[in-house]
Amino acid sequence: MPIIAFGKTSTTCRRKWACCTSNLWLKLFQSFYCFPSRRRTMAMDNPVCPESGAPMHRDVRPITLTYKGQSITFEMPGWYSDASEEGIHTGKDLRISDRNLNFLKARVEGLLEPSEIRRIRKKLQLTQEEAGTIIGGGPRAFQKYESGDLLPSRAINSALTLLNRDPSGLIELKNRQGQSATARPSRIASISVNQM
Repeated sequence: MPIIAFGKTSTTCRRKWACCTSNLWLKLFQSFYCFPSRRRTMAMDNPVCPESGAPMHRDVRPITLTYKGQSITFEMPGWYSDASEEGIHTGKDLRISDRNLNFLKARVEGLLEPSEIRRIRKKLQLTQEEAGTIIGGGPRAFQKYESGDLLPSRAINSALTLLNRDPSGLIELKNRQGQSATARPSRIASISVNQM
């Protein structure tokens, strides 16, 4: 079973394409996927294992991720060879790995997990877009937090924790947002009048 330790070494290239197990395979994989012009040369329909030359097929295998001494094991889809421990993971496959890593990081760092973020947002009766605008992060942030694609900052995490305990704080945040939205145009108008 392949093990990937994060925080020490990373098996991902700058475009977030990765191979899990072998440095040799990682170099080969990066040579195809780090450079867009080479993407067309590797057919993902019938990949061949670079170590054994055996054909690879779509499968799901257990992978363990480790972060700061804590581990999580999950089923990772990808292209695998029966003749070796090699695997190729597409961007879609890596999204599963990234989400599990974010889940593990949230647990280790004491941050809210995606299901908790969703529960609190629904308790506050906010859409994802409203939560991103009022609490922070932007209109699409909560979609990413709740899917596990992105970890919330400590500030967002703290705001959600406080709002979970005292939902009336949401009124203050909405009022502040309303004041800042109305204050901006008048400030801009006074600046343009003074400059004339």
